[in-house]
Amino acid sequence: MAHLDPLPADAEPELEEEFELFEEVLGFVPNSLLTMQRKPAIVAGFHALTEAVMEEADEVDDEIVELLAAISLYGFLNRWNDTLATDLEDGPRQTGERVLGEEWDPGKHVED
Repeated sequence: MAHLDPLPADAEPELEEEFELFEEVLGFVPNSLLTMQRKPAIVAGFHALTEAVMEEADEVDDEIVELLAAISLYGFLNRWNDTLATDLEDGPRQTGERVLGEEWDPGKHVED
């Protein structure tokens, strides 16, 4: 069970553009972002960082930086979601169950 419930996607109108992008790319707005929106600047900063990290690199050094940045970006989300026990969205949960099978346990990230 999440320590903080996600807010509705329309709770902060200034984040509409950011949330539309995540909806377009992922097919949903992650609960982590819906929780972060309590401080809209964090979502805006995370969005800017995500765009910068995912910008295509064309040289080896740039690719190394891109790879490290991607690992760090998702490391941030890992820590955020673990600390707040963010509920796993339906799509990712179904993928985990399908790919990883019965041995997979989403633990605290699924409300019983």
